[in-house]
Amino acid sequence: MDTVPVRRRQALGSALCQLEAQRLIRLLQEWLALERERLPFRVVAREAPASVQLAGLELALRVDRIDELEDGSSVIIDYKSGAAAIADWLGPRPAKPQLPLYGLAAHSPPAGLAFAAVRERACQLSGLARTEVGPGIDTDIETRTRRRMPSPDWAALLSAWQHVVEALAAAFVNGEAAVDPLTANSCSHCGLQALCRIEQRRAESCNEAGA
Repeated sequence: MDTVPVRRRQALGSALCQLEAQRLIRLLQEWLALERERLPFRVVAREAPASVQLAGLELALRVDRIDELEDGSSVIIDYKSGAAAIADWLGPRPAKPQLPLYGLAAHSPPAGLAFAAVRERACQLSGLARTEVGPGIDTDIETRTRRRMPSPDWAALLSAWQHVVEALAAAFVNGEAAVDPLTANSCSHCGLQALCRIEQRRAESCNEAGA
């Protein structure tokens, strides 16, 4: 709270600032209770810069957190205040590929990747790993990836991610920009409808289907 500019705190008022401080304390207590359920670990990096080269494209990354397990392996964690799902990492066009990218940018292959959802009364970890890490982090790679990115084990999944993100990077470098929204909601955040004319294409598809 002390990092909030004084003018902003004065505008909000002391009562509101106090309520927010109390809310943050409750949230941290809930999160720490979840962390205590994990197997032993130590945090070795926060907001760590990283980079990865894919098909000639260099990406600058910033990793929220890296934990070291007792065996010396690492788990990469990405904080989320909203909804997050493992399915967003999978498939030929993953919706949220940042965690797989963090894994590929690591100096050595991580033992696991996880979202950390920090929400009141809904704190949870959600991820995949080759070894036991804690609640919410699944080690049954074959079952969790069967539908969208079949991988028998963790090493195979890391290899599949490498192939997928390199293909996406190559398409970007080559200027490929097909009118092919990932989901129906993709167009809500685009702003380039006048160029791709997606609505015209949808109307034509509907007319063809009704013909």
